[in-house]
Amino acid sequence: MLPTLTWSNGWIWFIGVPKRYGVGAVEYRERCEKAAAGELADSALFHWPSSEIISPEALEYARSAMDERDFAEQFGAKWLDAGGGVFHSFSTEFNVRPCVYDVNLPIIVGMDFNVDPMCWIIGHLKGETFEVFDELFIRNTNTPDTLHKLIEKYGTHKGGFQIYGDASSRARKTSAYESDYVQIASNETLKKLGRTMHFDTSNPPIADRFASTNARICNGSGQRNVFVDPKCKHLINDLRVRTYKPGTREPDDSGDVGHMTDALGYFLHKRFELTLKLPSSNTVGIVYS
Repeated sequence: MLPTLTWSNGWIWFIGVPKRYGVGAVEYRERCEKAAAGELADSALFHWPSSEIISPEALEYARSAMDERDFAEQFGAKWLDAGGGVFHSFSTEFNVRPCVYDVNLPIIVGMDFNVDPMCWIIGHLKGETFEVFDELFIRNTNTPDTLHKLIEKYGTHKGGFQIYGDASSRARKTSAYESDYVQIASNETLKKLGRTMHFDTSNPPIADRFASTNARICNGSGQRNVFVDPKCKHLINDLRVRTYKPGTREPDDSGDVGHMTDALGYFLHKRFELTLKLPSSNTVGIVYS
């Protein structure tokens, strides 16, 4: 839009239907939600369900010919979570709730060391339940600056810190001088506050990390062990919209998609890795470690 509209003080219509995935789906949803919340200057959101426009006969034909969720999107103008996407077990209805910071519990930090944006999730493990009460989403930054932001917010924390993250942080650099791993390990303030570090020498297969994350979000018995505070908008959005490339099991990540859920997944896989146990040659069981 820039600079096309600025020189003439112009305006533009964005017209479309809600989509769970596909080209432009994430950007269109974010723009609509920001307009609805009053977060986009000089913007407004309007929508018209097809039931107000087309005939009942045409509507009934579409209903009978389409998947229920596709119909709700394209004819009901409803935003839905990306069911069947990477995090198919996530529900904004059941996994999003207020999560309270406790000064006496260990703070768990899951880190993805992308430079733009740098994405860290911040939470507490309460028994088997993990609650994400905060997130750091910072543009054009590096590890020392992000550590400074973390300490600025939680520098008086009494319960200590547990740090989890991308194993490639040992080698990949987000500054010109030291690896992310070394910068975190050598941070004197974190040392004084009490910190432990939990980084593997190599990353697990992506499919294994996704499976561990989904199992904690909601397992086969319907038990949910991961909850996210409503203010963690970037993590919630990532859980809702991250999908696979058509016909593959490769995540279809573009723009900001993928970094927040990776930060969450590094912790969940490390702490709750799914493993196969073979008690006999005829039995296979999946258990939580």
